[in-house]
Amino acid sequence: MKIRSSFVANSSSASCAVLKSAITELHRVQIFDHINEALRLLSIGINEDLGYVEENDKWCIDETDDYIFLFTSMDNFDMIKYLKLIGISEEHILTDVK
Repeated sequence: MKIRSSFVANSSSASCAVLKSAITELHRVQIFDHINEALRLLSIGINEDLGYVEENDKWCIDETDDYIFLFTSMDNFDMIKYLKLIGISEEHILTDVK
């Protein structure tokens, strides 16, 4: 459980996109269910430092014909590490998408 005791002046945002033609259907499912999948991976001993992995830290997801866009106003959950952990190649991940 996270407890915020004061206003955070340096809150940040993060965003990225994944090229859909470069991922499998399993990757797509793992992206859309990223919190549960990350918790499952951690429970079986895959201990990547993903930051906070809690239900209320889900990233927002939008999808077009070509990309899956992910964004958050707080980057507690390290989505880039997670995408690499589930097997998505770094060359298919666009970072700092506006």
